[in-house]
Amino acid sequence: MPHGSRGRVALANGKLMGKAYATMRLTAPASQQAVDSCLQDLQRHADRLVFGRWWLTADAAAQPRHAFGVGHLHVQKYMQAAWVQPLLAAMGRDLERRPFKHYYARYAREAYPALGMGRELLSLNLGFATLLAQPPEAMPGEARQSFKALGALPPLRYRAPDAGDHAADPRCTPRGDITHPMPLQMPLLHIPI
Repeated sequence: MPHGSRGRVALANGKLMGKAYATMRLTAPASQQAVDSCLQDLQRHADRLVFGRWWLTADAAAQPRHAFGVGHLHVQKYMQAAWVQPLLAAMGRDLERRPFKHYYARYAREAYPALGMGRELLSLNLGFATLLAQPPEAMPGEARQSFKALGALPPLRYRAPDAGDHAADPRCTPRGDITHPMPLQMPLLHIPI
């Protein structure tokens, strides 16, 4: 058993979250109460593993090392980051064609049929409250947690690409280089005006 706090935090990340990560990421329960209960239990075990019986306040323990904290594992944020990754990929973070991307677009399309969009709907800075209010049978638990984590993120904003970067990445096009057909393929809220 490591004696220093860095070793114990690494042990909590590896030993505890190594076992829970795949299970919670791929087979999250549909019930929010069950997810919260499981995450609280994992956090309690991580606290006990790192600090023993005498531990700091939760805020002081979760502070990063550069702010004189321990940099302790925050299980809920760790899992939110894991759940939101496939949804960010479906939003267009990568250009790979993967089957799971269609499922996220379908869930959003079914929750907001009046908008008439699919994958584009995912990046409209919505809170997805209508989608999350659906019954548990409407979608798997991991998809529900993905939309909940995406709704908790700060709003997405347009950032103009750097002068030399758009040559390396074709997705980054300065506004002046956008041709007429390109905005016609985008939903109205995505047109960079």
